[in-house]
Amino acid sequence: MKGVDFMGKLLTVALVFVFFLGAAYAEELEDVKKEVEWQKKVIEGLEKRVEELEKEGGAARGQEAGVFRRFGINLGIFGDINFSTRSNEKENNGFSLGAASLYSTANIGERLNFLVEVGVEFDEEETNLDIERLWAGYTFSDLFIVRLGRHHTAMGYWNRIYHHGKLLFYSIDRPFFLQFEDSNGVIPIHIVGLELSGSTVTPAGRITYDIEAGNGPELMEDSDMAGKFNLNVSNAGDGNNSKQAVARVSFEPTAIEGLKIGVFGTNFKVEDSTMSMHEAIFGADVYYKRGGFELVSEYFRLKNGGTPAANAYYIRVAHEIGEFVPYLRYETLDGKDDDPYLGILSGGADRSQYIAGVRYDVDPLHSAIKAQYRYDDTEGEKLRNVFELQWAFHF
Repeated sequence: MKGVDFMGKLLTVALVFVFFLGAAYAEELEDVKKEVEWQKKVIEGLEKRVEELEKEGGAARGQEAGVFRRFGINLGIFGDINFSTRSNEKENNGFSLGAASLYSTANIGERLNFLVEVGVEFDEEETNLDIERLWAGYTFSDLFIVRLGRHHTAMGYWNRIYHHGKLLFYSIDRPFFLQFEDSNGVIPIHIVGLELSGSTVTPAGRITYDIEAGNGPELMEDSDMAGKFNLNVSNAGDGNNSKQAVARVSFEPTAIEGLKIGVFGTNFKVEDSTMSMHEAIFGADVYYKRGGFELVSEYFRLKNGGTPAANAYYIRVAHEIGEFVPYLRYETLDGKDDDPYLGILSGGADRSQYIAGVRYDVDPLHSAIKAQYRYDDTEGEKLRNVFELQWAFHF
């Protein structure tokens, strides 16, 4: 009986222990259940927020894509940094920032296209922002393309092929008489108006034409040279009712690979409070490239009224040797002392330059370093020997 009593007491103690243990575990399981339910709610909330963010991100990406589709798909910047010894343009040896050219182009479908190019120019006193090119165009066919806005005039080879980015050409700068209007150039480089262009292939070769009509250049007083003027592009309207006309036709013969020949001309009116004149400029250009050898030359004849005509031309030869391109260029402007057009322009003095240099392509599409010597024979100036360096780039 004692054994039975002992077993009964032991069973009672075990049942009590199991009861309290079960109660304890039941309480803990309830807490775990509550924790799981809370974590589930947190996870559901996080999943909902992630879904919302994904939707917002998708909308933002859609908006961004829409912006690029609507306002531009090709963006880029040209720039250059320079060093020059003393020259007729630079009073002291020193470094200088070249103009930064920012551009964007867009094609909508196969026919509608746009371009904008903005130049940021630096001088000793201020930074200037200029619209260099801005046009909208429509391609009806290869033979008939229409553009309206501000263009580079179809005056010769250089002005149609090499624009504002100095990485585009071998030398450090443009021929001096083809400088831009606000940099003492004597040829109208830009025009605001209508441009028609196109090309066709014949058995003899490819023929390309460009016809432009728009506002003629105005005269702006040069603050650095008393009594002299620079040409100024008429962006906001024409200073007179006479419009400038420009035309160029070029031919690439099938029989001579790498050869391009062009003829061109323009007529415009310039005037100020003391005079008014019509200026005609016409000429020819030739470009030839075979293997690594390249030659380009342009001739301009400037004529007004009964005065003798003035002449300007350059010839440049270059040869690609791997990443290096040595080049030579001769350029000259031979005016007349009584020429009323060149006589009022800051860059109208008789001048010749002999240039020798070399270009090294760090990356042909993005970066080049140039070293150049030029002998500057400008009427009335004494500084003739100039050494220059330039790092030109595009990204």
